[in-house]
Amino acid sequence: MKKSLLVVASLLLLSACQSTPFGSGYTGRTESAPASTLPPFVQPLPPVIEPPSPLPPVPVDQNGVPTACTMEYRPVCGKVAIVCITTPCNPIDQTFGNACMAKASNAYDIREGECK
Repeated sequence: MKKSLLVVASLLLLSACQSTPFGSGYTGRTESAPASTLPPFVQPLPPVIEPPSPLPPVPVDQNGVPTACTMEYRPVCGKVAIVCITTPCNPIDQTFGNACMAKASNAYDIREGECK
């Protein structure tokens, strides 16, 4: 009696492992399965959107070579040339985190403190 129960239980386990849970053709792998064979509760993942970088852009020198500056905050004010479309424009004052960042941005007339 125990042998027949063991055989029946083994056959049930084997048959359960061989059947597909959501009809024919479903393998459980969603990356290659067509959308029509996916069960209704499985939704495709949305595209990955990269968050914006919390770091400021890397400053570069006149030749386009990246300049390494520390991230210490010792504000300086410097003049930055701007490009105007119709007429020549006066440079504007811009506050930078430190003197290295100002020099890397080609600022001139650099003085300590934030711009007013």
